[in-house]
Amino acid sequence: MGSRRGEHAKITGIGLRCGAIAIAVSLAAAIAGPSVASAQDSAAASASASAEAMTTIAGNRPDEAAEFASGPEIGAAQSMRMQIVLALHNQGALDKLLSAQQDPSSPQYHQWLTPDEFNARFGPTQSEVSVVSSWLARKGFTVQSAIAARRAIVFSGPAAAAESAFKVKIHTDASGALYANLGDPSLPASIAPIIGSIRGLSNILRARPNARVVPNASAMPEVRIGSSTAFGPNDLYTFYDQTPPSSSSNDGSGADCIAVLEDSDFDGPSVAAFDTQFSLPSINLTRKYSSNGGKPGFNLDEPESLLDVEYAHAAAPGVPVYAYIGDDATSSGGIGLIDAGVEAVSDDTCGAIDISFSFCGGTKRFYSHELGGFLKQAAAQGQAVFVASGDEGAAGLEFDTATNTCVEGAIANVNEMSADPHVTAVGGTQFNADFASSGIDVGNVAESVWNDGSGASGGGNSRIFHKPAYQNGIAGLKSRRAVPDVSFAASPNTPGFFWGNGGRVTCCIGGTSLGAPYWAGIAQLAAQRKGRPRIGNLNRTLYAIGKHGGGGIRDVTQGSNSRNGVPGFSATPGYDRATGLGTPDIDLLLGAIARP
Repeated sequence: MGSRRGEHAKITGIGLRCGAIAIAVSLAAAIAGPSVASAQDSAAASASASAEAMTTIAGNRPDEAAEFASGPEIGAAQSMRMQIVLALHNQGALDKLLSAQQDPSSPQYHQWLTPDEFNARFGPTQSEVSVVSSWLARKGFTVQSAIAARRAIVFSGPAAAAESAFKVKIHTDASGALYANLGDPSLPASIAPIIGSIRGLSNILRARPNARVVPNASAMPEVRIGSSTAFGPNDLYTFYDQTPPSSSSNDGSGADCIAVLEDSDFDGPSVAAFDTQFSLPSINLTRKYSSNGGKPGFNLDEPESLLDVEYAHAAAPGVPVYAYIGDDATSSGGIGLIDAGVEAVSDDTCGAIDISFSFCGGTKRFYSHELGGFLKQAAAQGQAVFVASGDEGAAGLEFDTATNTCVEGAIANVNEMSADPHVTAVGGTQFNADFASSGIDVGNVAESVWNDGSGASGGGNSRIFHKPAYQNGIAGLKSRRAVPDVSFAASPNTPGFFWGNGGRVTCCIGGTSLGAPYWAGIAQLAAQRKGRPRIGNLNRTLYAIGKHGGGGIRDVTQGSNSRNGVPGFSATPGYDRATGLGTPDIDLLLGAIARP
């Protein structure tokens, strides 16, 4: 049995399921085609599966599928590239473990698993991978890879084979470029229980960054560069009561690293210019491209990459930053950001992960089983994941067939990735504070819900996830997971934020993308304070602090996140679905987290 990371003792009582084969975690170990201990057993299982009743995989059609019902059926010969993600095993035991890891009275408190240990106990067996691969081959598909660590089988074939094998109708839009399965797919009853989700029966899943750039914004205050005034890192230190991280005693040194997930490369000289301008030490930066060899180059999402890297470093400049960069063009499922996330979890290198994107066009199972499985793995490994709640207020995002993009919703939506109970959702605030001219006490500057012309703090109720235990006892919350959990400054106008771009520092940027990497930095500062390389998911601790008034969290009580004609939620005393528990008083918060 492998050992835990760093300071932890070995886990006892973790046994393999009967007949299971321990899966070595290696992103390079792709198994091309079926590979089984007994080819005869696999063939028999596949033959049996093909003859039995089918079971529906509920929640595996996009909500937007209804818009394709009046369109033509997809051409029978059209090639489709798809992916099956296998379900985790022993879900009840996993949930108990995750709870125990957050319970200070449990012997398993902060006893993190390694990827090998996680997959041995909760991952699929090699025989299950092989049985599903064999069934796909029998149905006329080409199995291109079956990667144990990703729990994924990538396959392709003609649309006619997909409709026949999964018992669905797939229709296109008028142009024929977009398509979606009109109903949930079905699988043989012997296979269905080991299937988490199927991706690729529709091609409308999109990722959208939550950075908002406002050129030449009229921002307040404090640093003036050229004709612009806006916030830089030193202003954030002052505003959020963070002792400037100028020494190794309070800069995160000793924590492992921060991972930021991206789908665009970024300009190194811009990051260097940001560090120089604000007297930050040079960043210890590593780029990690997708294991499939893809490099996306520089695209329209580069501002997101720069914002994440620069402000994660500003929050905890003694912590290395790893940029996991996926490539849409070479991704097995067409979404490079997902590849980046899977690799960050499978590598298990960094104890804090920032995800500053939202998705649209995804199925319920995409969130609950595909993303959800890896977010559970991250939690079990002690990786604290921070996800931007979104920049569209209560409207959230939906897929628009006319533009082939994510757009602001017409009904209430949340960023469902941020609603996963094993991540910390980060909303946004805005405020006016001119330190230089007025010398005001920043502790008395009231923040309100970010909601200006550029965007608004995402927040509301999940349609997928149930309320987690840490949200019990909060007035007004019923059975659904509510987001966000916490917030941070976000408006690119008030106060607005400088960023390194084009080899120089410019104004202005913002969005809930600013808070997610900064909170990841706060987690690593907390790990340093505790004397550990990582500290794990903070939600239970944050809600305990918020509920009991322990200090370290500033309540936000002004504004709402109504947007695009969608009624939102008002900020109120205590928790609310616009700013969550509130924003950090960083030094007080670190002290509260560090207490036994």
